[in-house]
Amino acid sequence: MTSPTKPPASWPTGHIGWVFAGTAEFQGRVATFLAEGGAQGERLMFVADDPRPELWPRTLIDEGQLVILSTSEIYGADRAVVARTQRATFMATLERALADGYKGLRVAADNTSLIEDPERLAAWMLWEEQADQLMQSHPITGLCAFDRARADADSLSAVMAVHGQLPPSLSIDERAPAGHDASTGAPDPVRKVRQVGRPPSHNGRQAPL
Repeated sequence: MTSPTKPPASWPTGHIGWVFAGTAEFQGRVATFLAEGGAQGERLMFVADDPRPELWPRTLIDEGQLVILSTSEIYGADRAVVARTQRATFMATLERALADGYKGLRVAADNTSLIEDPERLAAWMLWEEQADQLMQSHPITGLCAFDRARADADSLSAVMAVHGQLPPSLSIDERAPAGHDASTGAPDPVRKVRQVGRPPSHNGRQAPL
């Protein structure tokens, strides 16, 4: 007798921290994270040093449900984060999303380059505190991702300590840099988003994928 297949766990909401290992794992899990938000009627945002918009569904980008931005477009060319400025930026982005009929904002970002030296790390930690407060009081879910291959263990431990949520299937012990050895064989982002089916668009109609 075979046991029933257990459905995949849903992503938590709020302020999520994640240390990833490799591009395949990052792209696959981020695509699932964003797809859940799309199905819930949220505006989606993906941020990375080289975000490669050609990997994502063109229709979602054209319709405005999915926003693809580089790290420098959000945080500036020097990648030195100013907490007060970033709070204003994300509040304005949320307000636009709500005005356009979305239920909230869901952001997935590879923030590794923003903690690559002590000065940037110190500035980032100030922003993390404000970001946590922002997500607790507004309909924003944020996935702060960091590449273990490009950041030192102490920096990763520091940033993970300020995140109250973990991705599904990760235990509390796995938030540390040496926590898990993940090699997921994750599918590419476009295929993973398509697997969820057609999420409702912000105007109540089905958004084509």
